[in-house]
Amino acid sequence: MAINITFLVVTFNKDFDLLDRQFESAARYMPASYAYHIILNDKIKYADELQSIVDKYPSLTIKVTHRSGLLDIEQLSIDGWASQQIYKLLAANIIDTEYYVVLDSKYYFVDYVDPNTFFVGDKIRVPREPDYDWGTIHYRKNSYELFGLDFDEHKHRLNLVRGFPPFIINVNHCKDMIQYLNINGIQLIDVLGHINPAETQCAEFYLYAAWITKTGILGTEVVFDVEEPFKTELMFSYEGRRMKKIAVCGDSFSAVSSTQPGTHYSELIAEKLGWQLLNYARRGCSNGGIRLQIDEAIRQNADFVIVIPTSWDRDRKSTRLNS
Repeated sequence: MAINITFLVVTFNKDFDLLDRQFESAARYMPASYAYHIILNDKIKYADELQSIVDKYPSLTIKVTHRSGLLDIEQLSIDGWASQQIYKLLAANIIDTEYYVVLDSKYYFVDYVDPNTFFVGDKIRVPREPDYDWGTIHYRKNSYELFGLDFDEHKHRLNLVRGFPPFIINVNHCKDMIQYLNINGIQLIDVLGHINPAETQCAEFYLYAAWITKTGILGTEVVFDVEEPFKTELMFSYEGRRMKKIAVCGDSFSAVSSTQPGTHYSELIAEKLGWQLLNYARRGCSNGGIRLQIDEAIRQNADFVIVIPTSWDRDRKSTRLNS
């Protein structure tokens, strides 16, 4: 299925290091037909610094737009998370592809992505909310009620779309939503800008989820994911999530090579999973020594430990050298 997708990131200058890491992983795992669009949600003076990072990855198609090209909020008391929500939806006006996937700067790719990551046939694959988050219930409730929906009919977690990245958006559906709000005298800044009372505020993904529910798109063009875990969870990780650790204990068969780094099976597994590798294996090690390696793996709170025992006739003896 030939579907072109744009990955959208609304970033701040303080997150450029994270974005650099994301680009590095995208250059490895993202198809050449996919593109990036970066919205700089910060002062224009940081544009050159961002461009220097973009220039490091010529294999990626990356466009950069300053926030002033979408909405002039420089004179308003809106910044950070609130303004970021607005730009994630207004981006529909500048995205060239039919769909875009919203990421945060802290996300990075850990596996190859393709249309099957985000689609089931010709329908968008979206995850359900894994748990009912009472801390954000008012954002979701406000979003549904804004479109005249009875929240009580939709609040069961199996009927709720997840409200955080990676989140795929249909450009035309998002434009239709914004137009509907404008016709009814509502601007995104009114419901996402946190300049009005909290009881009227929404959140960007909940707002879009409520719209596709209202219009009947959910269930026709958009389907809940049936896999567990949600497929994109296997493709992305993010800064701040504790990186899982895989430990390897054994003798020379399990030790990494100093002359051919990156070729050992443990290194390949760790790279594939996006986990931190703790390889304690040593050449000529006895089973007693391997037991000590296992003790260290436990002390380091390894999430998974591979143990390859050695030959039974290897022994470990303590010796004292006379001076």
